[in-house]
Formats: sequence, structure tokens, C-alpha cells
Amino acid sequence: MLRYSVKLPKDTNGTILADVPAIPEAHTFGEDGEEALVRAVDAIETALMGYQVDRLLDLRHASRLDQLEAAFRVLGKRLTLEIREAA
Repeated sequence: MLRYSVKLPKDTNGTILADVPAIPEAHTFGEDGEEALVRAVDAIETALMGYQVDRLLDLRHASRLDQLEAAFRVLGKRLTLEIREAA
């Protein structure tokens, strides 16, 4: 299990921000600290999925087809491959 520290500063409008220093893209908020932490989990997962997709779609990276299929499954998508005769 991975653990990330979450900072919970108060925002100017009374909500609680949730920032994950190790993952700059993971920002969210909640009405209180508990809600902000619950939302932080989703923000972390979303950011990490984005990292995985970026890596898998990088043509300079040696991604395998099964990795691509798994990544798209996580995103609720299905990868299909079609082979056609050359024109």
C-alpha cells in the first residue's frame, strides 16, 4: 500500500484544501478535513492514472499490449486491434 502525506490548509472561503506535495497534480477540497481527505484519495488516483496513461502512450517507451489493455480498462475503455490488408 502506498502512502502520501496530505496537507490540509484552510481556504479563504472556509473550505479545507487538500494538497499532496509528492503529486503536484493532486489538489482538491472539502467542507471539512474528513471530506477533503476522502477527496484526496480520488485526486491521487486520478493523477497516478494520468501518469500511467502518459507513459503507456509515449512512443519512445516500450509498452506492452497487455499493459495498454489494463490501463484502458482502468479508464473504463476497451482497446481493440484490427489488422487489415494493405491497400
